[in-house]
Amino acid sequence: MALAFGALHSWRAGAPGFTWDESVTVIASRMPPPDLAKMCFGYHDAVHFFYYAFIRLWAGAFGRGEMALRAPSALAVAVAVYFTVLIGRRLKNTAVGVGAGLALGFLPAVAAHALDARPFALAMAAAAGWTWALVRPARRWWVYTLWGLGAVSLSFYTAMLLVPHALWLVAGGLAGGLAAGDPARPVERRRFGRAAAPVAGVAVALAGLALGQRSQVRWLAKFGVNVEDQLVSPYFAADGRSALIAWGSIVVGLLVIAVRAIARRGRAAPAPGAAQDRAGGAAEGHTGGRLRGLRLRLRLPGPLLVAGWLVLPQTAVVLAHTLVTPSFAPRYLLFAAPALALALAWTARSALANAGLALVTAAMVASGLTGWLALRDGAGAGAAFNGDEYGPVARHLADAAAPGDTILFTGEGWNGPAKGAAAYRDLYRPFTDATLLATAEAIGRFEDARRTVGEALDADRPDRLWFVYWPDRPGLAAEQEALRLADLCPSSTWSAGRTRIDQYTACRPDRGPVP
Repeated sequence: MALAFGALHSWRAGAPGFTWDESVTVIASRMPPPDLAKMCFGYHDAVHFFYYAFIRLWAGAFGRGEMALRAPSALAVAVAVYFTVLIGRRLKNTAVGVGAGLALGFLPAVAAHALDARPFALAMAAAAGWTWALVRPARRWWVYTLWGLGAVSLSFYTAMLLVPHALWLVAGGLAGGLAAGDPARPVERRRFGRAAAPVAGVAVALAGLALGQRSQVRWLAKFGVNVEDQLVSPYFAADGRSALIAWGSIVVGLLVIAVRAIARRGRAAPAPGAAQDRAGGAAEGHTGGRLRGLRLRLRLPGPLLVAGWLVLPQTAVVLAHTLVTPSFAPRYLLFAAPALALALAWTARSALANAGLALVTAAMVASGLTGWLALRDGAGAGAAFNGDEYGPVARHLADAAAPGDTILFTGEGWNGPAKGAAAYRDLYRPFTDATLLATAEAIGRFEDARRTVGEALDADRPDRLWFVYWPDRPGLAAEQEALRLADLCPSSTWSAGRTRIDQYTACRPDRGPVP
């Protein structure tokens, strides 16, 4: 199954163009390691340094094209599916593991991040591997530590998994395969503490660096505490149908399980006349109660682990976002997607048996497949990532413009369509980038240094240029007026997503464009 999802999410992964965030990954992949470290820890994105260092090595071996830089994310989804199947089989049974793996592979947000050259799919895979290192029958604590370090290095938010991991270990059921009363159990707890300590230390260090650079994430304030941002976007992107199927199935499954438990408890209650045998069977009753309590505890760790993995990150991030500093974006919670898939499969199987699990899984696959197909189209992927993918713009200019033509980008280097020039440096190389002062790689930043449109026109007034802009940009009218004052008139228009390209040529005396 994991190999199938690896192939599935790799298919046409290079079709959509790079997005704004991915352009940062492209820039990082070109930076020498010392410059990359200096830039991350001294300026921007310290929390992503380990991902950038990895992608720098990866790009050196496989290139910097869309397919090459996205391949780690697509493969990470396959790894996450593999470990999710193993976790489900270990905690419940094979049917739950397979159902959870299928649901995870087709979650809309997971499918979208398989096409994203960013660390979030890798963090999800590391979180699943880390959890499997805990629950596997032949546990090795050094393996657990390595998986944890990998997870927090990709996203320090994954450190929150230490809490549900601890709950699983001490929640009265299993402790590394040990019975609740086994004297070796405290030893396992101490081993867990020693294995978790380095992970917690790295996470705290990265969190401190993030707080020191929190000014760079002020834009996170746009996300609020609401159903869409908290329950839909992290796992389903903009697919409300898949969200309704998943959350609805979980809620219905929990209700069915609760009703059955109440009914069983009612049937197990002693009849009013049964009290006369209590005195003679006190010891037997005491033993039976202890055994029933032990069985209850043995069933508890699995649900506690899954519920903690799903609920704790959501709750903690919302509280931090609301009370401390803006710290939430839906993709930051992608590492909890395996827990959602496990909760979905577990509740469906427990409430409705295998037939219900098959029905719910089939509904999730059918719903997610539509979005998966749309993502393989450039337009569909652009819509999934706010329409700011730059590939079509760069390729249109490469086809339509002549070598030596002037490209005039509106906006700053860190935002706007100019970001695409950094992602597609080779395609823009034949042209004159009029607003470019210095490339990001040259100045050790994640954005080019650029001058304004007016300053570029003051320095040079070409007879023909291509004006690349976002129509909703503040100040656009002043830039268009500067073009008019430079005796340049628009002669053609082309658009892709939210980006428009106007071709300007020198005006004739009647103010019309020169043919």
